[in-house]
Formats: sequence, structure tokens, C-alpha cells
Amino acid sequence: MVLVARYAGLVAQYLVLVAQYLVLVAQYLVLVAQYLVLVAQYLVLVAQYLVLVAQYLVLVAQYLVLFAQYLVLIAQFLVLSAQYPCC
Repeated sequence: MVLVARYAGLVAQYLVLVAQYLVLVAQYLVLVAQYLVLVAQYLVLVAQYLVLVAQYLVLVAQYLVLFAQYLVLIAQFLVLSAQYPCC
């Protein structure tokens, strides 16, 4: 009877150790999940930054187009001024 009790005690200790191991594994998985959430949030911020950069580049391109149109108008004015002098 004493051997059975000792064996049952050892099995109980083993089960406690397994349970503690499973708790540690679960805590590790929670940490990994939290890390992945942080990485995802970082990637979202990077994507938002890239969108802002792209929008800025579009604005710069539009400005350059407007400036080019302005230069074309000046060139047209100079051509017309050369063709039709006022005096």
C-alpha cells in the first residue's frame, strides 16, 4: 500500500510539473502573440508613412506640372511678343 501511495505521489508531482510546463508554454505563446501584434502595428505605421510620402510626391509632381505650364505660358508670351512688337 505504501508503494502505491508513493507511486501516486510521484505521478501527481509529474502531473504538476507537466501543468507548470504547459503554463510556461502558454505564457511564451502569449508573449509571441504580443510581439506579433507590435510588429503588425509597426508595419501599419510604416505603411501609413509610405502613403504620406507618396501623397507628398504626388503634390510635388503636381506642383512641377503647374510650374512647367507657367513656363510654357511665359514662352508663348515671349514668342508672341517677338512676333508682334508693340512699337
